Amino acid sequence: ARSIVADHPMSKSYLKLIGVPRYQNALQELTLPSDIMDALNKSPLAAHINLAAPPRLVKESEGSTVVTAYFDIWDTSTGARARCLHGKRRVIALGRECFIRDTTPQVGVPMCQKCWKWGHSTHVCRENHRCAGCGQPHRTDEHCLRASCCQGQPKNDPPVPPTPATMPCPHKHRCLACQKEGHSVSDRKCEFWYARFDRKKIEALYAKVRVIQQRGRTTSNIRMF
Repeated sequence: ARSIVADHPMSKSYLKLIGVPRYQNALQELTLPSDIMDALNKSPLAAHINLAAPPRLVKESEGSTVVTAYFDIWDTSTGARARCLHGKRRVIALGRECFIRDTTPQVGVPMCQKCWKWGHSTHVCRENHRCAGCGQPHRTDEHCLRASCCQGQPKNDPPVPPTPATMPCPHKHRCLACQKEGHSVSDRKCEFWYARFDRKKIEALYAKVRVIQQRGRTTSNIRMF
């Protein structure tokens, strides 16, 4: 198939495809950026579409069955290609008629590389360094040297040796964002990662985590009495 990524960019235009099905099929397999690229490539409008990057899919709401696909194209300096696309132009995506609209640049929500919180950049962070793996107050690259989980337990029977500095941490930790086990805060498995272009969604996820943590503290306090 003909590539729809330009070789000679001039400027960028920012577009979105609205009304895209959230799921590919009845098995509820999520729609992927590659599905959108395939739909654009097969569209009669393909000659005007020179993608600058893979599309980004954003849910309309938590229970919505549709998503919006944001995509950037390489365009002429006058935006001629974008004008040919947005408005009443239609694209068939996964069997559904979707419409192209113009939009503003979709700047992702930054994730601080110092405290590992979503919502602000590293250079403006006033917090102390936290490890992305365990959340303790040390740099991530110092984990095996400073993290309590990797210091070993010499008084145990048998003694537990410390984790070698050249080895990855073998211990389980909770994600610093969603608080779930099985991945780190920078892992693409995290639900925060999927919301990285939606600041309101990020804020809603943090609010959800705070509620769960508060419930846990309340339950612990009740058990103490």
